[in-house]
Amino acid sequence: MIYYAGIGARTTPATILCIMHGIGRRLANKGWVLRSGEAVGADTAFKEGAALLNGKMELFLPWKGFNGSNSNLYNLPKFNEAMEIAKSIHPAWFHCSVIARKLLARSVFQILGASLDTPSSIVIGWTLGKGGTAFTFSVARKYHVPVLNLRKLESVSIPDTLNMIDSILK
Repeated sequence: MIYYAGIGARTTPATILCIMHGIGRRLANKGWVLRSGEAVGADTAFKEGAALLNGKMELFLPWKGFNGSNSNLYNLPKFNEAMEIAKSIHPAWFHCSVIARKLLARSVFQILGASLDTPSSIVIGWTLGKGGTAFTFSVARKYHVPVLNLRKLESVSIPDTLNMIDSILK
């Protein structure tokens, strides 16, 4: 199986959400498995795109029922290990609330999988360089997972962006 993390900030622009939807659809068509976190916005765009083609998904949650999700990927056996990884990367871990720490551990699972030993092949997202998505990009970089920040493609048309994505992921 080929896994990818599809993520992004809640403030992801609408045009980028359209691109994420298209990426979700295209990668589902190629048999890739989406890893995401059921957050509003970008995560939803990837998920809905993949769902159109019955794409496989691993939707990691910080706790049961997060954002109304029925995914059972929460409170995983490797949760404490994911917390330790997040702690080793986050620059202000001790200032994070328990809720924030659970969200950060979820990010680790998006990159490394439920058993923390099957890294995603790429993480695709949108961020201004701060917050949870930026943290997830940091996790990816630590584990040598390529990062594609769609923010760099904002001035490119949607069809051209999707064509570029297709060529990158071949």
